[in-house]
Amino acid sequence: MKYLEKWISKLNSQQKIIFAFVVPIGLFILFYPIANEFDGTWQSKPFRFEETWWVWLIYVAIVGVFEYKLFEQRKND
Repeated sequence: MKYLEKWISKLNSQQKIIFAFVVPIGLFILFYPIANEFDGTWQSKPFRFEETWWVWLIYVAIVGVFEYKLFEQRKND
């Protein structure tokens, strides 16, 4: 977590906005096949939330923490 905070502190505001879009899209591309594998059926339905809700919950949690850390207001800034 310290590495992430150190890396984020080096970014300017325009770079933060770009990363606010790129990172969730990249993570979505990563989590889509994971949800597709753990669907529990032979059909390809990663958005069948009855089966894959936990994959998407983890995705939202990771994106939420990243966005929070990205736009967190620090007292020493």
